[in-house]
Amino acid sequence: MQKHILLAITGLSPQVVTETLYAIYQQQLEWPTEIRLITTRTGKMQAKLGLLIPPEGKSLNRLQQLCADYNRPVPTFTEAHIAVVPNADGQDVDDARSNADQEALADFIVSQVAQLANDDECQIHASLAGGRKTMTFYLGYAMTLFARPQDRLSHVLVDAQFEGLRDFYYPTPTTCVITGRDQNTHLDAADAKVTLAEIPFISQRQSLAKTTLAAFAHSPADQPPSYRDLVRYENLAQDRDNLSLTFNTKERLVVLSGTQGETINIDFNDAPLQLAFFAMMARHSQLANPIKLVRSKDANKTYGHLFLQELERIEGLPVTHMATEADYGYRIEQLRNQFLRSTQDRTLDSLKQGMDAQFWDDRKNQLKLYLCKQFPESMLDCLLPGPVFKPKKENRNQFEPTAFDGRNPQGAAWGLWLKQTNIHFNDQ
Repeated sequence: MQKHILLAITGLSPQVVTETLYAIYQQQLEWPTEIRLITTRTGKMQAKLGLLIPPEGKSLNRLQQLCADYNRPVPTFTEAHIAVVPNADGQDVDDARSNADQEALADFIVSQVAQLANDDECQIHASLAGGRKTMTFYLGYAMTLFARPQDRLSHVLVDAQFEGLRDFYYPTPTTCVITGRDQNTHLDAADAKVTLAEIPFISQRQSLAKTTLAAFAHSPADQPPSYRDLVRYENLAQDRDNLSLTFNTKERLVVLSGTQGETINIDFNDAPLQLAFFAMMARHSQLANPIKLVRSKDANKTYGHLFLQELERIEGLPVTHMATEADYGYRIEQLRNQFLRSTQDRTLDSLKQGMDAQFWDDRKNQLKLYLCKQFPESMLDCLLPGPVFKPKKENRNQFEPTAFDGRNPQGAAWGLWLKQTNIHFNDQ
């Protein structure tokens, strides 16, 4: 059976849970099989007292009573289903005041939604009715990032005279006298009007890399990426036409920059071969560059030579600009022994006859996997090498820029899609 989870932010008013449940019943939506709350330390106490402990003289708590009144099954809900947001030190928080506390709060809420959305057997109904504004914002934004088509986002609306009353939890099926805003005013809970307002949202799930989704869906102990980093990546993706890359090959570092001052360091210490392929493609992305890189089934020692040059820069070795046939094999052996001496990698052996399509594709795929660990899918198109120059009709050996439409015209030359002036090298 599929799980239907009501996920809500609560503060000092746990009544939003029963109000939402009543509205779900009224509108005949999927009835939750489970309830999960995200709140503060004080909010958890209020939720326990208001939802889990029966009022004085009663045998049922308010959640159980609502279900009994409207003949609905009681959703699974215990103290373990109440998650308390942490502060920057990982301690349960009463009120997130510092910037560090706010970031910890955001990371926690986004991670909670990602974990639920990673379960194909789970449908989420997220409620924005309670808690602090910042917490509800993060819940709403997390839903835009991770929610699937079956998930729902809503807010519950209550008549003004009943809203916020301590004793009002939901409209009862029969008369139930409660105290109004002062001790001399009494109201009948059965007269209250509660409405569920569904909130449409634009899903961005498809723009996120699968590895990003998986990283956020892991437990906090696995240290998923931060909410702040994810926002930075998405902002850079929106600025894709103005991105800049600076290659610091010797430091095995590539710096990605946007026009709004956002910068991200891409560390290639664990992926030197991917960096060499990335730098080779970037270096030959200029139309005026005399060498054009065209993927070919046949082994090409010119391309192999260019790839070895990048490895020499990465290792801080003298760059071989003029290489003989005999030098080629010697350089491969020297780099394999020195550059990869601590590994069992024999990738360079496949370059002995030159760079062929298999080597080309392997390096591109490995570069994509490496970048997928850090960036959303929306950024990969503009970062990954691709066909950027198409052959001119009148002279197939000359090239002109091709449109950024993902097509791979036959005989196209490869490079990076970034503007030529936005690619820089710090090789010293």
